[in-house]
Amino acid sequence: MTTIFEGQPLPNVTTTTTDAAPSWFTNAVTPASNAAVTQMNKTAATGLAALDPYQTQGYKDTSTAAGSYASGLLNAETTAGNAASAMNPAGIQQS
Repeated sequence: MTTIFEGQPLPNVTTTTTDAAPSWFTNAVTPASNAAVTQMNKTAATGLAALDPYQTQGYKDTSTAAGSYASGLLNAETTAGNAASAMNPAGIQQS
């Protein structure tokens, strides 16, 4: 029967460490990384897909459209207040 203690011992193992990535990795990643950095430094107008006129107008209209809900919200508040004030014996009619 074979045991784990049979056979020849392994030779002494020497280890080395490095802080640098292997050259095959940096050769593969560096061009893609440089391309990404180039694109990230562009503005939306000069990027891969510049804004079309509808998008530009939409962004301009956003600030004015943001408050357009206010009148409808005020009407809803008034309606809710009227409904709440009618919840009393005098405001409820039975048929």
